[in-house]
Amino acid sequence: MAVGHGFTSVNAPMGAVPLPFNWSRGAPPPPKRQIDDMPHPTSVEQQKASYARALEAQLEAAKRTIAEQSAHAKSILNQAAEEKKMHCAMQIDEQVMKQEMSLDQQTREQVMQLHQKAFELKTQLEHQASKLTMDYKQKQMQDQLAQKLYHMQSRQYEVRTQMQQQQADLAQRMRALLEQGQWQQEQQQQQQHHLPHHHQPAGPYPNDPRSYGSLQAPANMAHDAWHMTYPEQRAC
Repeated sequence: MAVGHGFTSVNAPMGAVPLPFNWSRGAPPPPKRQIDDMPHPTSVEQQKASYARALEAQLEAAKRTIAEQSAHAKSILNQAAEEKKMHCAMQIDEQVMKQEMSLDQQTREQVMQLHQKAFELKTQLEHQASKLTMDYKQKQMQDQLAQKLYHMQSRQYEVRTQMQQQQADLAQRMRALLEQGQWQQEQQQQQQHHLPHHHQPAGPYPNDPRSYGSLQAPANMAHDAWHMTYPEQRAC
């Protein structure tokens, strides 16, 4: 008698570690779900219950078959004994009893073997169901960690993109302020160059850096903004 059993398992890679994200390729792609190709624990439990019921039904059917075979054999023996009772009644009865005892012993041994086989199959089913459930939970946890890493990398990518855009805008504004300050300084030098010598204003001379202290501030701000935008060129 053959008793069928077993589950369909998925050989998935264990504990795949995500590689470092390459920012030059843009936003990270969403991770692939590892539990899509695996049986759900509910399905595993249903299969286990179905196989257990099938084992019980096959066990009962095998026991009935053995009992029927034993009864049939006993019937044949009784018929043969009735035909020979007239000649050796006592010898036939003793022989029948011995053969019946042997058949009963064989029946008990076969039933015990069936019980042992059914127990082994149930143990294998329990072990396989537990392993599949554990694998599913492990892959589910890995998927959750991968989703968290994906959201964190996406947020970091957005923040990095915003910072780069803000630094580019700041550098552009600083360059505009620097160009405006240089233009104002040239206009002021031209105006003072055309003034008569006796009308030269008192106080700091045109070449005195104090006269253009307010015009040099944008240049310093642009210089700081340049190093904020391109920190790798600070040593140049």
